[in-house]
Amino acid sequence: MSLTVSIRIRRLTASQVIGQNRHDLRQAIPGYVDQERTADNDILLAPANPTTLRQTCSERRAQRNCQRILKSNAAIAMGGIITFGTEAQAVILALPKADQRAMYQSVAQQLAERLNTTLTGLVVHNDEAAPHAHFQMPGYDRDGVPLSKTVTREVTRQLQDIAGEVLAARGLNITRGKAKQERVKDEEDWSKIIHRSVQQLHDDLPAEIATAEQRRAEAEREAAEAEIRREKNETLATKARQDSEAGRGDAEKVQKRLAAYERRQTDAEAKIKALEQEQADLEVAIARKQKTAGHIQGEMPHLVSAKKRLSKNLTVTPEDLADYHQQVAGYIRDEIAAKVESAVQAEKARIVQREQAVRAQESQMNGQEAELQAWHETLNTREKRLTSYDAANDENQKLRHRLDMVGMHVGSILGIQNASMNRGKVLKAVEASSSMESFQKALAEQKLNLGVSRRNGPGD
Repeated sequence: MSLTVSIRIRRLTASQVIGQNRHDLRQAIPGYVDQERTADNDILLAPANPTTLRQTCSERRAQRNCQRILKSNAAIAMGGIITFGTEAQAVILALPKADQRAMYQSVAQQLAERLNTTLTGLVVHNDEAAPHAHFQMPGYDRDGVPLSKTVTREVTRQLQDIAGEVLAARGLNITRGKAKQERVKDEEDWSKIIHRSVQQLHDDLPAEIATAEQRRAEAEREAAEAEIRREKNETLATKARQDSEAGRGDAEKVQKRLAAYERRQTDAEAKIKALEQEQADLEVAIARKQKTAGHIQGEMPHLVSAKKRLSKNLTVTPEDLADYHQQVAGYIRDEIAAKVESAVQAEKARIVQREQAVRAQESQMNGQEAELQAWHETLNTREKRLTSYDAANDENQKLRHRLDMVGMHVGSILGIQNASMNRGKVLKAVEASSSMESFQKALAEQKLNLGVSRRNGPGD
């Protein structure tokens, strides 16, 4: 029991931001939450989404003229939590709602100022076992330096100091907790120090389980969307195959469309398979975490009660008691904490790897779709040109036919034999006439000459 305040922070990637936001905003409700008290939660500043955070980080990095772009799995945010000791919790809950808001905002703002960054999220939770607040900051400070480089162990100690100073300035008898190094230095009961670490682990595991469950739900949603794409491309491929078999449309174009649809269908099936495997892995991870949490919850009360009974036994020497405490500490540290940390890190690595694979597949599919769209546009342009050419060719044929008819008709009028062979000459003669009058005169002379030739007969 203590009148203390504590600050914990951690780096967050884009996927972790999504999970943390869903937890903070109760879009995914963990099983350990008292839903009857969820209405008592307070969203002081809605946390930013990954897109906004990535843009902020990129703009801040630009000040340093970084050559490389921000990696897809880079930490784009710094998440943190403000918690209180057992006695301090009662003090916080007794404050009016407005004072609680002001206190949380003041602490979070001062932390952001110390880290040379801005506050992008602050949510108070009153529906769990203890009141606390989650805060969010961009992963790069105002100078474009990643917080992963500036937040050292000394800085984290300063954050604890800042929280205690803010609460003290508001007249609350709450201070920062005593550093573990100082407690060990002062030869404080080691079992109490370890017990606080186990309690922290006990508090963190449910949140990690909730994050894994949330990712499992997201994987289910992505798999459903991939199934819709697969069915759509399967339908399009079937239609293209029918067109090819029936000889409808350009055979080459139909075959290319068919190949594209079948390729997209195959890609969607591969993504569905990968997401289903991820869901299965998450099921195993969740079960493992739940088993570990249950093991801690089941074993630790027994160890703590045994420690208390042993402490009251006046016949036990101080050396034996110290040895017992060391054994308990070793059990917790080596048998539980190590297993949990290893399982969590391995699961995080698998999730990141699968997210990268899915992003790569989506990027490839987007590129293929863009290429196919450009190809379709080129084909449409060529089809329009061919259509225009066919129309012009038909018009030329009609004009040529009319020219033939005019030539033959005029030749017949002028009495020229084989008028179809001489239509060019006839038309040239017509063209040479300066006016209709001269053409009529030429026509009359031609008729007169023809009449004389018929009267005189051949050989005259």
